[in-house]
Amino acid sequence: MKRSKILLSILLLLLTMACDVGPDPLAWLYSDISNMENGTGDQCVGSIWRYDYNGSEVYFFRTRCADGISILYNSSGHEIGAEGGYVGIQTGVIVDFHENRENGVLIWEKAEE
Repeated sequence: MKRSKILLSILLLLLTMACDVGPDPLAWLYSDISNMENGTGDQCVGSIWRYDYNGSEVYFFRTRCADGISILYNSSGHEIGAEGGYVGIQTGVIVDFHENRENGVLIWEKAEE
């Protein structure tokens, strides 16, 4: 009887530990998408792409506006760099991103209006 209680306690402990995965590391991305869809986010973002870049997962927010800025984020939501801007002036361009990105997957695209 005592042995079965110990085994049950261990099993419950393991199940509890397995369920505690912590906060979603992409919560920032889901929040940005939700904000863009309900009109409170950046309305110049036309699409979001996920890529592998220099051994890391990155997210490229591609602008759809003529003078908009496309922004590259790491998987934690921190800006790595940007390109575009007013009159085509490039700001913080990541020189090798377009050449070295791999495995592009469309994550989100703005619906036609």
